[in-house]
Amino acid sequence: MKKRQKKKNLQKKWDALIRADRQWDQSYLYRILAFKLELMADFFEGPDAVTLSAPTIGKDIREAARLAKRLADKDYLEEFPFSDEMIAKAIEASGFPDELAEQEDLEKLTELLKTSRNWWD
Repeated sequence: MKKRQKKKNLQKKWDALIRADRQWDQSYLYRILAFKLELMADFFEGPDAVTLSAPTIGKDIREAARLAKRLADKDYLEEFPFSDEMIAKAIEASGFPDELAEQEDLEKLTELLKTSRNWWD
């Protein structure tokens, strides 16, 4: 695919994402973050990355994108087979298992983003 066509396709994807943006909750922020992280992971996993640690960085960024997407989609009840331990932990914290899983994903994403300064040489 020619560079011009790639650029045009990418612009269409960003335009669609931005047009769908709403201001009433954090899910759109996570959706935009996930999209950007996916683009970055593609770069680090591709042939144009020049750092020796690119495969590891790409893997970390891909994981951050997955977490951001899951936070945006809020699909914890469908996706997780909650263990008895997680249910007990959630009840102890006066919450629900899906809220606990969401909090854990947010903490993991935060930790990955803290390392983002090391993604570039």
